[in-house]
Amino acid sequence: MSRVDTTLGPHPKCGPMAFFPLRHLLPAALLLASLPAAQAADPLAQADLRLGTVRGDGWQASGVRVRVALDARLKPSLVFTADRIQLPAGLGLARGVTVRCPRLVTGPGTYACAAAGVSGDLGVLGRQSLTAAFTYDEKQGTVTFETASLRLADSPSTISARLAPAGWTLDIRAPDTEAAALKAVLAPFVALPEGSWAGRLGVDAHVEGRESTVATVRAGVALKGLAYSSPDGLLASDALTGQLDVLLHPGATATGLEMTFAGTGGQAYVDPVFMDVGKSPFTLRLAGQLRDADSVLADASLRFDQPGHVSAHGTGELDFGQGKLARALTLQLDRVDFPAAWGVYAAPFLATTDFKNLTATGAVHGTVEVRDGLPARLDLRLDDVTLDEPGGALGVTALAGELRWAGAEAPESADANAATESRLRFAGGRLYGIPFGAAQLRLLAEDRGVRLLEGTMIPVFNGGLRVDTFRVRHAGLPNMWLRLDAEVLPINLADICRTLGWPEFGGTLAGRIPKAALDDGVLTLGGNLEATAFDGKVTVRNLRLQDALGRFPQFQADVDLENLDLQLVTEAFEFGRITGRMSGYFHDLQLFDWVPVAFDAKLGTPPGYKGKRRITPRAVENLSNIGGGSGITSALSGGFLSVFKEFRYQKLGLACHLERDVCLMSGVAPAPGGYYLIQGAGFPRVNLIGSQGRVTWSKLLKQLERISEGAPLSVN
Repeated sequence: MSRVDTTLGPHPKCGPMAFFPLRHLLPAALLLASLPAAQAADPLAQADLRLGTVRGDGWQASGVRVRVALDARLKPSLVFTADRIQLPAGLGLARGVTVRCPRLVTGPGTYACAAAGVSGDLGVLGRQSLTAAFTYDEKQGTVTFETASLRLADSPSTISARLAPAGWTLDIRAPDTEAAALKAVLAPFVALPEGSWAGRLGVDAHVEGRESTVATVRAGVALKGLAYSSPDGLLASDALTGQLDVLLHPGATATGLEMTFAGTGGQAYVDPVFMDVGKSPFTLRLAGQLRDADSVLADASLRFDQPGHVSAHGTGELDFGQGKLARALTLQLDRVDFPAAWGVYAAPFLATTDFKNLTATGAVHGTVEVRDGLPARLDLRLDDVTLDEPGGALGVTALAGELRWAGAEAPESADANAATESRLRFAGGRLYGIPFGAAQLRLLAEDRGVRLLEGTMIPVFNGGLRVDTFRVRHAGLPNMWLRLDAEVLPINLADICRTLGWPEFGGTLAGRIPKAALDDGVLTLGGNLEATAFDGKVTVRNLRLQDALGRFPQFQADVDLENLDLQLVTEAFEFGRITGRMSGYFHDLQLFDWVPVAFDAKLGTPPGYKGKRRITPRAVENLSNIGGGSGITSALSGGFLSVFKEFRYQKLGLACHLERDVCLMSGVAPAPGGYYLIQGAGFPRVNLIGSQGRVTWSKLLKQLERISEGAPLSVN
């Protein structure tokens, strides 16, 4: 065996370091190995070269040593070692690299190894021990490399590369690898969003570049249960599955991006929108220039299709850094189908408002502009949209027309009113359970405010509500402000009572709603609300309605009743017939969820009333049980009193101070052992004295409900 040891180092006239060109390395090694073999009879020859530092386009190696050996048949083998290799295109620093080629195949200017052993710490690929194939074409100046035994994050992968004077290519196929580890490998080619990555990915990527510059990245990524969370929590996914195809063109300051993602399973969150992708698959196509400085996708264009939910396309800027995702975006909504799209894309924006439980059906199309993650302008066409609040506070059916709105940050329009004027029509709806009919509206909507541009008439039962003024500011916020000036045209009280589940009243409801105002969640009136009912007059003063659209409205008012027809009142309640008139009041009235919890009430015959006054035995009996009278039932049902169908009275009435579910009772005048509920007059007449000073209000309410069914009243 012959051996030649050669060191190639700095030339004394070439400064501290001289570089040995790669294209001369293998021919020189083989030449040195062959010379000793010609001078000796040994069956083998070997040459060891210490090359120091060598370099190629975009890479540099130091501590390089090459051993070339010839066997008895003059078949060469090669061992290449390097202490450090700075890999191209930011692939990292490789250390302790060894390449063993047991059989080097040579030809005219070509060298190849079909089964080279490669080991070492290979930069972003980590520590590896693999089998690879490589070739070197001296004439073309190209090197190719391929291995199918790469371990990428402990997963089998394939990598192939080609280096040429005109540039290089790299192909990576990782069918099943860990997401966080793969992010580190891809970091030199594309800056993926920061944050927590977990789950499995399958990648098929092709990268092209020249020297240390990446020119193109084309990748197909299969998501296999990806879990991601951005540092600010505004972007997240869990068990996300789908196919992502990406084309990147890195530049000096930005990267050209073309992307298509088809989501098929798992969940995704883009603040504040949460999506169950498994139930609602979608396809997103995205293109633009991803700026390196701030991770903003400029000149972005997108297309989003989610069957049964949304079909849309748009342009603008998307922020994948620390800001809101939709920095500036104009979306053309080809079609939005409710209720599916409402629950995903609209309801989250209402989660902190009084309309958080609002649902919708129907369809919408038009334009939406978004600034810093929030809607800035709407120009929508509504097609048979129905809105419904499950608690019954609000509902609108068959809403159609043009809905325009501009937010505080929306770009100014040459004609602001024209840009934000809405023309809507609806077939009907309900407010606190009261249905209303069809109407048309002209509105001006800006920021969180709405203003009615012209008066309108809204039918309610056989009457209606004529609205002259309607304005809202700060809609959906705790300091919501409202102004309303309207007139109630006569409405049948019986219809209202049936709808609300109350005993049916006779008469009509009519009057003015003067300057109603909603401030800080409290609805008040700028004057008295006057209405006609039971052929008398009802005046509501000091009205306050708190949490008007919430689950538990709280109502306060002073109510004065003037000259109500008792026959209409008692017939409504199946109380027994009473003729005459009644006046009185409910002062300091408080209702919680429309149930009385406190008041100071007094009802009775008006002073100076000259009309007919009659009362039936059933009415006497019920009044007796309210006041705790004794013996009246047997007296009315037996003896000579039983032949009379009605009795005369001079005056009647009762009073109640309700507090803490207890009614403190009194009547029209003091009486021995109690108080007069009825003071008789003429013949036949009856005096009714109440003795029960305390009545449980909740029990009394239940008994009053039974009256309409014909059951006797009892409050014991």
